[in-house]
Amino acid sequence: MSNDRLFLPVRDVVRELGLSRNIVLALIRAQQLPAIQLGSDEKMHYRVRRSDVERYRHALREESVT
Repeated sequence: MSNDRLFLPVRDVVRELGLSRNIVLALIRAQQLPAIQLGSDEKMHYRVRRSDVERYRHALREESVT
């Protein structure tokens, strides 16, 4: 499996979770959604492990059911 499949850019996380970009970035910065940082302070990029996205999506579904 390639790194492209293991780690997702923020735009894909937004699509997968159905949340806004600002909310996803806030979750990453609050360390509620683990991510790796790429780039410099001026142009920071994040990648989120696919398994963490799946886990968070499952938690969102559980939360919406209760």
